[in-house]
Amino acid sequence: MKANFFIIAIVFYFNALHAQDVIIKMDGSVIQGTVTEVNESDLKYIKADSPGGPAYSISKDKVFSVNYANGVVEKFKGKAVQEDGEDGTGNSGSIVDNAPLKRTIESIAMDAGEQLKNTCADGPVDNSVTEIYWDGVIKDVTSGEIIIPIRCKWYPTGSEGLGKWIKGKIILDGVGRKKWVYQSAGSDTKLVRSLCGETFQIR
Repeated sequence: MKANFFIIAIVFYFNALHAQDVIIKMDGSVIQGTVTEVNESDLKYIKADSPGGPAYSISKDKVFSVNYANGVVEKFKGKAVQEDGEDGTGNSGSIVDNAPLKRTIESIAMDAGEQLKNTCADGPVDNSVTEIYWDGVIKDVTSGEIIIPIRCKWYPTGSEGLGKWIKGKIILDGVGRKKWVYQSAGSDTKLVRSLCGETFQIR
């Protein structure tokens, strides 16, 4: 499918998920609801939009992790690549394995990193890098929204001082509009967090 299609399909906000469990599948899609049972082979859950039931189940082989409403995260091994994909093509359906979608995400992330550097750096910089946290890139199968967590870091040219970094999430809505969500958590002994990320506006 064309990359433009994937730009149009994108992100829910984690703040809206605090009262629900979130099942993150191996293909990057998510299921919102309440996990009622975890056994040796599968998970049983009730969907968020049908709190009265019915109950559903999903094989643990298809689950990457569960983010419970109480903040606990349970990770599963899953199967990154199935012998036969859900579409019968032999593809896993993973975001990382979907070349057009992966290239689109990389392009969006690199552009955001460049904007962050140009907006927040004080003068010329060396060795600027934008990292994508691929294990945190997810797509909501219901809304089609995607979230892309990144970290941008750089070192001022000719300076022997500490470099700077900014961490956050790029969010795209259903019509391709981008939004930046700054993350203040985390630390780096070799870099200084730039507070510019709090007021940064992505284009």
